[in-house]
Amino acid sequence: MSTPAGEEIEVTVVDDPQNKMEFSAPVEKTAVEEEPYFTDDDYPEDYSGGEIVEDKEPDEARYVLMDGKKVYEGPIDVDDVVFVELEHNIREYNSLQERIELRGEYPYFEDYMCGHGLDEVLESDALYNEWVSLQPKHIKKELELGIYRVRAYPESNDSIGCFTKTAKEKRIKEDNGNIRIEEWEEEAYISADGDVYYSDQLEAAIKALKSDKEQSELQMRLLSQHEQCDAAHKELKEEDMKFSMAQIEFLCAYITHMMHPYMEADELQKLHHNAKIWTVHAMPPFTPVNLRSNHLTKEDLKHLGYNVGKFLRLQGGVIARFVKKVFEKPFESTQIRTIEQKLRESKSTKERIPIHTRDQMEKLFKHFQRYGNINLDILNRA
Repeated sequence: MSTPAGEEIEVTVVDDPQNKMEFSAPVEKTAVEEEPYFTDDDYPEDYSGGEIVEDKEPDEARYVLMDGKKVYEGPIDVDDVVFVELEHNIREYNSLQERIELRGEYPYFEDYMCGHGLDEVLESDALYNEWVSLQPKHIKKELELGIYRVRAYPESNDSIGCFTKTAKEKRIKEDNGNIRIEEWEEEAYISADGDVYYSDQLEAAIKALKSDKEQSELQMRLLSQHEQCDAAHKELKEEDMKFSMAQIEFLCAYITHMMHPYMEADELQKLHHNAKIWTVHAMPPFTPVNLRSNHLTKEDLKHLGYNVGKFLRLQGGVIARFVKKVFEKPFESTQIRTIEQKLRESKSTKERIPIHTRDQMEKLFKHFQRYGNINLDILNRA
């Protein structure tokens, strides 16, 4: 019988209609340790038969003469097919329960031997053949192909604990004076030191571990940002100090004053880092930041970029790129050219970050040098 893949499958019929498997590859024993489970139930690409079914009714079978031989035609039981790749003939179980149900009472030969006397065990060949006869069809197929399954025992490690079942009970004194004892088994983990942890304790420990991991990741991010800032400071010193440390401290203070109500602390640190790097390179690779809420408009963010950029004596295109890269999410669909053209644009009197000219930024800087704070009220003084 020919298949779409161009391969031939022949199922020879004898008087007792039991199909025989024919294969020409030499038999090499392949041990399958009962550890892995697979969820993909697709059949292999090298399957060379027709429609595969797990069960077939006798009246569905049809036989045709092909080259003088009686050949089965119709639905095919997967256990009657031999695949080219030996591994593809191994039955895959979707779960432990399925494996138990499909393997029968004696899945391993050693289990079968334990139920027999010494004389029978000595006649192991006969006992083995008897055990094989009790196996399900897919196991018989595997054995004929040199695939055999053995019970595997995980390697023990004294440095780690293990899971086990422990006996639990609850004693209830009844009104008639009797005592009812409710008994059950409960999963528990025994550590290498002998400490016992029950499921509720394990759940609490896992939650604590997750919380510690999140805190650790946050600390690592802050440490990384701190290291980036230190690298920026070092780079500043190596670049002949284009801007003084006083000016950089002023920028960080200004950004904090304007943005701290709308950003988390770690995001604000990223914004500080971007500003520091900006004092060294006009167009470095900026780190995008996230806002805590949508209280700020796009105009507010453009104004912040304009104010800082003008203090650094940068051109509009360079400032627009800073806005686009640093506030990536709000401006993801806005072109840099559009941002540049509308840097000073105001659409509402309720904007939280106004435009500050270069002269105004210089005035705020001088005040910062003298008093160490940001005071926007001085801009309204004559």
